[in-house]
Amino acid sequence: MHPIRTALIALGLLTAVPAPLSAAPEAGASGAWTITTIDNGPFLSGYLSMDIDSMNRPHVAYYVGSTIVFETGTLRHGVKNGGTWNLETVDPGASVGQYCTLRLDDQDRPMITYYDNSETERNLMFAWWASGTGWTRTRVDTTGATGQHTSLAVSGDGALAIGYFNVDTADFMVARSTVTDARVPGPGPTGAWSVEPVDEIGTVGQFGSAVYNDLGGEVFTYYDASLGDLVSERYLTVGQAWQRTGVDIPGDVGRFVDTLFDPWNFIHVSYYDAGQAKLKYAAAKSARSGWYSETIPTEPGADAGRPSAIAQNPSGNIEIAYRDARGWLMLARKIKAYDWIVAPIDQSGTVGEALDFGIDATGTRHVVYYDATNRRLRYATAPGDPPIVGVPDDPTGGAPRVGLGANSPNPFAAVTWIPLTLVAAGAANLDILDVAGRRVATPHTGELAAGSHDIPWDGTDDGGRPLANGVYFYRVSAGGESVTKKLVLAR
Repeated sequence: MHPIRTALIALGLLTAVPAPLSAAPEAGASGAWTITTIDNGPFLSGYLSMDIDSMNRPHVAYYVGSTIVFETGTLRHGVKNGGTWNLETVDPGASVGQYCTLRLDDQDRPMITYYDNSETERNLMFAWWASGTGWTRTRVDTTGATGQHTSLAVSGDGALAIGYFNVDTADFMVARSTVTDARVPGPGPTGAWSVEPVDEIGTVGQFGSAVYNDLGGEVFTYYDASLGDLVSERYLTVGQAWQRTGVDIPGDVGRFVDTLFDPWNFIHVSYYDAGQAKLKYAAAKSARSGWYSETIPTEPGADAGRPSAIAQNPSGNIEIAYRDARGWLMLARKIKAYDWIVAPIDQSGTVGEALDFGIDATGTRHVVYYDATNRRLRYATAPGDPPIVGVPDDPTGGAPRVGLGANSPNPFAAVTWIPLTLVAAGAANLDILDVAGRRVATPHTGELAAGSHDIPWDGTDDGGRPLANGVYFYRVSAGGESVTKKLVLAR
């Protein structure tokens, strides 16, 4: 995820020396959040991106400028080892590192896509790190001014896809390679990358975000500036074609978008609705048509969602970090449809004009963000919530090991969330049955942690075919027990 700012931070006429490549010791706390400084100095446009490795360590890529002049900016990378951030320069060139996106491969090696905004280049860049050789850089697309609003997705088998905006043509572009091929120089300036335009109608491709779906194809969500819509492009591996769908189209929606893909094959998106000046959320199965969207109930009158970043905790629940009009960094946690808990992360000044957010395997939250008041790159962390095990006592005297709540919304048209609770971790099945008792879909099968889980279902069978409207039953089975409830599908 990489939030994009449309204007420079108001820094005045400051001229400063670049900060040393070490983290400052300053620390503070805001409620459950511990806040520290990663790097000092005027971060001229607040471009940054974060990912979390297999040892639960956050990595960050960011653009830092030493003066008010754009042409002095460089790209840096940092990783948190214990209580210390180890910082290094990735690309020391002039004005490089804007619109950066950081992802880690299966060996925790960082890869970064970014824009080279130097006067003679204006290219899409790719940098990767390897033990023994350090950072290596290559140019992916050199056809004019191209490479803004980058988004990078990495599949489980090492496929790479970059979505980006071509400034000259105002098109949405995609570049593809693999982890191995991208690191082997090929003929010509694009190396081993293949490049193609995906959407060439109007001004399209800004504020993009990328994931791979369950079928191995890429899904990009981005802003269509000509229509003011949030759209998705899903690559169909069968047929080898792109499928465009509208995610949200009631007005000027879709800037500052971030995306994740969950274990149940759903795409989840956070984004800004400029018409309402609100933060919004959408979800769909593998980015097929039938998107569900809702407005997150943030503070009354507080413009919220510029920018935002979405993550999922180990229980499968969605959380979104965002900035509101007061300049505060906030966290919204999804409880069920249309029900969110909103709380502050940092209220110490004007913060969060650029941010990224992730949750590691232990449930610990990690946020990196720009502090405009103090001109610092900040890091906030907080432990995850304890598992919620809200299973009522069994009137027969035994303690049930599985609980099932009411799905929401109900009736539903696009997506509904089914809440279930396990007293102990173990295998669990969630099945959908028709009125004759026949199983028609299985939204989940496999291990789940103890606690509360909200599992989405989009009204289709296991083959992705829409089911007919009507009454269905949902049944959870775990630990030798099962509970069944009723829902209504009404498209």
